[in-house]
Amino acid sequence: MTKHPSRRLLFVGAHPGTAGSNISASRELANQLAQQGWAVDVVSTRASGVGRLVEQVGAAMRASTGGTTVVLDVFGGRAFHWARLVGKVCAARGVPYVAYLHGGGLPQVAERAPDAIGTLLQNASATVSPSPWLARTVASRWVVPQVIPNGIELSRYRWRQRERMGVSMLWVRALHPIYRPELAVQVVQRLHAQGIPATLTMLGPDKAGMRGTLTALIAQSGLAEHIRVVGAVPKEEIPRWMDEADLLLNTTDVDNAPVSLVEAMASGLPVVTTNAGGIPDLLAAYRGPAPTPRGSAEALTAAVTSLLEQPEAAAAASVSGREIAQAYDWPAVHARWSALLRTITERAA
Repeated sequence: MTKHPSRRLLFVGAHPGTAGSNISASRELANQLAQQGWAVDVVSTRASGVGRLVEQVGAAMRASTGGTTVVLDVFGGRAFHWARLVGKVCAARGVPYVAYLHGGGLPQVAERAPDAIGTLLQNASATVSPSPWLARTVASRWVVPQVIPNGIELSRYRWRQRERMGVSMLWVRALHPIYRPELAVQVVQRLHAQGIPATLTMLGPDKAGMRGTLTALIAQSGLAEHIRVVGAVPKEEIPRWMDEADLLLNTTDVDNAPVSLVEAMASGLPVVTTNAGGIPDLLAAYRGPAPTPRGSAEALTAAVTSLLEQPEAAAAASVSGREIAQAYDWPAVHARWSALLRTITERAA
């Protein structure tokens, strides 16, 4: 693919890896746009710390005015303040940037620091949200954001209809308290108490030392032979894990538009999930179990048993999930990004 020097992008955010289960939505987008002929740079690849901030600010200060468009990740927490600083550098130098919103924690930032986030968004050439929920709760009071979903390579996911389901459940999130992995263990306990021999496979990197706590909890539950904590796996292996499972269990308390749910639906996996953040928007057209209240192992268990007891419901969930996933296929997603970015770069030039 021919590179176009006038179409240069700088992705600024947390991009510590080039592959594996931790690859960010922004990094995946950067890779996709590079394949479409954009000249793409990514910063920072540092794992954490002040070094990442220094690299981000330095890259923004070196970006060519009129020749580079910055795609700036905007998360909650400390990362927001770093994004705010990079945005100030871009605005002062006349470098156009897109505020790319992420994460279920960003609405809290909008409530605590409305002036700061308002300035960041108003100085941006465009604001993009992967979900209608984040667009409504964070950006709509200051700008009109574009909603462009996170993408997947749909062809990598083998769709098969689940009907008379087994009880092999898959959980795919970082092992972090906000994703409530202990609730998944409680669901298995409840199912076994009903005489349902459910199994659970948990995929995701360890965060905040959560794996040790989770392993101890599983041992105490007496279900160690039924629950497997695999840890992080390469991104390219996710379709195989999805194909082998019967349903996806998502127990999170904080979320936006999780790609793992889209991957599951692309595979025909029925989804049982909480109603955190943007998930109800993501599943608005889904003909499967309705999202359950956060923190309720009882409600999650009831949703699982409804699929086991009603084959027609599981079959409908499989079909509607694949229909929803079609809109997240990368060709459709990066075409929308390319159109937006071409408009910004032509205007800047």
